[in-house]
Amino acid sequence: MAGWPYLVAGVLTILLGGAHGVIGERTFLRRVRASALPRYDQRTLRLVWHLFTVAMVVTGALLVAISTARVDVAAGRALAVILGAWGVFFAVYVAAIDPRLLVRVPQPLLLMGAALLAWFGGGP
Repeated sequence: MAGWPYLVAGVLTILLGGAHGVIGERTFLRRVRASALPRYDQRTLRLVWHLFTVAMVVTGALLVAISTARVDVAAGRALAVILGAWGVFFAVYVAAIDPRLLVRVPQPLLLMGAALLAWFGGGP
């Protein structure tokens, strides 16, 4: 199967998206709900959090779909750019808070790994 890098990148991205939603709901969003923030702000944070969760799952599903189809390499590379941008943004943001967090929060590196797989999935 020539599209195995797309398949692996897609499955990894879907798993990251699922983990983002579940773990975020149990940790970060639980603290948001317990905070003194106005209810509107709490709902907005939850919406934005899960918007990214859905975006990751859909991107992963698209990668899985193109792993079995004959598509232009540009489609996989476009998704790779999206994943890479998310990973780089996330890594810079986390490193700006505390560079040691990159060891405890591996998602940026995993997103960049999925981006590399998607980028090279179509071949040269």
